[in-house]
Amino acid sequence: TVNGSSSSSSSRNYHPPIKCLNKCHTGPVTDVAFSPVNKVLAASCSLDGTIVFHDIQSEKKIQVLKPWDHPSTYELERRNNNNNSSSSSGSGSSNNNANANSNNNGGSGSNNNDGSISNSDDEHHDIFNASVMDDLKMEDLQNVEADVYWCLTNLLAGIQDHYTSDQPGVQRMVMRLDDLVTRMDVNLTTHLKNVGVEFIQFAFRWMNCLLLREFKLSCAIRLWDTYLSEGDGAAGLQSGFETFHVYVCAAFLCQFSMELREMEFDELFGFMQNIPTSDWGDSEIEILLSQAFVLSTLFDGSDA
Repeated sequence: TVNGSSSSSSSRNYHPPIKCLNKCHTGPVTDVAFSPVNKVLAASCSLDGTIVFHDIQSEKKIQVLKPWDHPSTYELERRNNNNNSSSSSGSGSSNNNANANSNNNGGSGSNNNDGSISNSDDEHHDIFNASVMDDLKMEDLQNVEADVYWCLTNLLAGIQDHYTSDQPGVQRMVMRLDDLVTRMDVNLTTHLKNVGVEFIQFAFRWMNCLLLREFKLSCAIRLWDTYLSEGDGAAGLQSGFETFHVYVCAAFLCQFSMELREMEFDELFGFMQNIPTSDWGDSEIEILLSQAFVLSTLFDGSDA
């Protein structure tokens, strides 16, 4: 026999099925997670590229998140199948319309074999606008996905211990930054210690996210391009994304040395969480990289 207490304790870990699960997604559900705090709250993710929060008790969806601005591979394939089935009967007229539009453009566009129009302006798409991926064929999109995965895998190969248990690589970089800035600007490090700000409190994010949260994407790409050029293979990636990155962070911090030494804890900590770099461009990044290169020449391999 099972007593009431054991039955009650076992029921706490039981989650009723989410009956509305398939209705909330247009693609197959790949994972479901339940809140450890609120037992009626669950989240599900799907190949359609969405994350849905559910109220299990009322069987209603609370919120739908779309982490990506462009559709997922599954969603694009689903749309293509729907478009092909609905437009198969009118393909001839659409080709004629495409030819007519190209003639009205006064020669600015050219016809492709499939009836579409290629314009020279298409070559100048904003690379940061993910909507341009909507025009890619499924085969091209899958090739892009494979290439990106390969690049990311090789990048992480050089900094593996940055994202393992306890992140020893990141902690090692924070300690190097502390030591380097102390040798460069002892007044700044003394002030930080006097007001109670430790390097780990702000520099951990710089190392963990490789300054992606401090700069806009175009500036981050310029930084990473330099890191990648530091050498070939895993050793070269480690040299750029670990060693040289510390010098970049040191140069970045010391640029604001005068302002930081005038701040107390609250103002200083707030400033470090939101450093004013929104108006930075390639020229500022190139100056920062130049300063970092000078520092690496002066201090690399030197304990003095």
